[in-house]
This record gives sequence, structure tokens and C-alpha cells, in this order.
Amino acid sequence: MRTFEQNRRARNDAVFRTRVELEGLSRGIRELCEVDDKRLVDNSDVAQILSGAELFARLSQSKYAFVSASLNQESETRHFVCDRWGHPIHARVTGHAGKLHVVLQSDGPNGRDDGGLDDDIVKEFDVSQK
Repeated sequence: MRTFEQNRRARNDAVFRTRVELEGLSRGIRELCEVDDKRLVDNSDVAQILSGAELFARLSQSKYAFVSASLNQESETRHFVCDRWGHPIHARVTGHAGKLHVVLQSDGPNGRDDGGLDDDIVKEFDVSQK
């Protein structure tokens, strides 16, 4: 049986690895939009939420973006972007005139969308889309 301390360490490790994966995912999205000239969203003037499956499909448009994203093995096996707990990572995308603001979010260990609060893990960044 695992001790409280072992559980705490495992949770902290999973949170750290998820943060690293969100950073890799942001690199992959930048590669997709700014280097490969592919589109993350069809209309940058409309706020959108992309599911883990939609993120996976968009990144799959480009070999380099897909590699840059450094997806975990479970994501590649299940064909959707997921965190260390197997929950889908989703993206909220807003923008105007080709400039996108992307918020990547893991719902964290509890698997619930807490609006980016509580145990949610969030990565925000801007990217240009042609």
C-alpha cells in the first residue's frame, strides 16, 4: 500500500510532467501555425474550444508540429491529446486578424474543468495564424 508521501510525490510528478507536455504542445501549435502555415482554427475572429481529438487531428497535419508537440504515448495510442491522468487536454482559442490567444488546459487529477482554477493545469500563449 502506498503511503501518503508516496501519493503526494506521484501527484506532484504527474503535475510536473503535464506542465512539460503543455509546453511541448504549445511548441507544436506554434510550429503548425507559424512555420508550416497550417490553420489551428478556421475563423480566428470566433472564440472556439478544441477537444483533445481536434488538437490531435490539427497537429497531425504536420510531421514537424506533431514531433515538436512531444505527445505522450497514451495520446498517440488513443489519437487525442491527453494529460498524465488520461483526461483530454482542450484548448480555448480566441483571436482577431490572424493573432490567436490559446489557453491549453488539463483538468488535472480530479478530471473536472474548474475553469482553470483548483487543480487545473493551464498554459497560455499567443501565436500568429496566416
